[in-house]
Amino acid sequence: MQRKTFRVATLVMAMAAVTAFHAEAATIRVEQDGSGDFTEIAAGILAASPGDTIRIGPGWYQGSAPFTTGGSTEETFVAVDVDSLTIIGEDRDTVLIGPDVPNFTTQGPRGIVLLDGVVTFARLESMTITNVGSAVFATSSFAAKEIAVVGCRRGFAFAFAVGIVLENVSTTNVDRAIIGGGAVSDVVVVGSEFRSCPNSGGVSFTTGVNGIVVEDSRFIDCAFQLSLGSTGNLRTSSFAGSESFVQLGDFSNLDMVGCTIEQALFNVVVNGESHVSGRDNVFLGGSVTTLLFTGSSTSSLTNNHIFRLDGSPVVLAEAYRVEPVQVDLRGNWWGTTNADSLRAWIVDGDDLDNPPFFDEFAEVLFEPFAPGPVSGKAESIGSFKSRFRD
Repeated sequence: MQRKTFRVATLVMAMAAVTAFHAEAATIRVEQDGSGDFTEIAAGILAASPGDTIRIGPGWYQGSAPFTTGGSTEETFVAVDVDSLTIIGEDRDTVLIGPDVPNFTTQGPRGIVLLDGVVTFARLESMTITNVGSAVFATSSFAAKEIAVVGCRRGFAFAFAVGIVLENVSTTNVDRAIIGGGAVSDVVVVGSEFRSCPNSGGVSFTTGVNGIVVEDSRFIDCAFQLSLGSTGNLRTSSFAGSESFVQLGDFSNLDMVGCTIEQALFNVVVNGESHVSGRDNVFLGGSVTTLLFTGSSTSSLTNNHIFRLDGSPVVLAEAYRVEPVQVDLRGNWWGTTNADSLRAWIVDGDDLDNPPFFDEFAEVLFEPFAPGPVSGKAESIGSFKSRFRD
């Protein structure tokens, strides 16, 4: 109940700016066949007032122009300089924005940009953005629904914003599917899919982002990353593919509930004095190790399934500090009832006797452990496999 209340509150906050405008807000139609008010999106925005809605008909919109925001000028396909606009495409599959071939510059070109210092909120819905450097770039609150991003360097990029809602969005062949940082808070990502993120990319929050909730989402060859003091919640989401893992760094904190991670190099990597907590997760093993802890990173994971791949450790805990570090992994099911076998699968300070690793530096606490599968987990593994058959 608490999670749903938080999400609803965030949605209400993000959408309040739209409903505050008077009832006379106009609807502007953009149709490439000439049946609307305009044939180009830029012309529709030029004619719009705060609170208006722009409806975009089917077509591939390739018109762009230089646009300056936040001290940077980049070629931009949809430059939003009117506050609280709603921009809705007829359908995600029939409304395309961007060039027909990629031609990346340092930051651009950009797909949709919200003007810094002018736009406080925008709603974007039902379109595909393709072949640009940044699909959506914002320093303000926005809500995006049914947006597909294909073949871009960055998907949704934002900074210094409070209240971001991404619902049923998808990215394919995008290095940084989401990148948020710099005093960002209250970010909700729900029912979304991130597929094929090159260069070990994926969903990334950095530099003190807080209030992150990612729920009911799929990561397929894409990672989820928190760094530089960011905090978040990962709920009922699935990871599959060799590039799919969870990574924390530099004093970040993550709580995981009901997630499943299939076999990759790692399932979860925790470093830089970060902390991971959670329950009801299924970690199916990594070719290097299932769980990796470095530095003074810690854990309070309990009531999970934590498995290993044959020939690989289930936990690798390395520490670099003089003070002892304890990684609490008690109360989990490891696929064995033999404590000696489990002890052999765990590599910590007892096994790393060469500097900079010393026997007192890292200790994995695993006893008492669950004597059998945790309730409900066997069914979750089967349902997880079926979700990735497409």
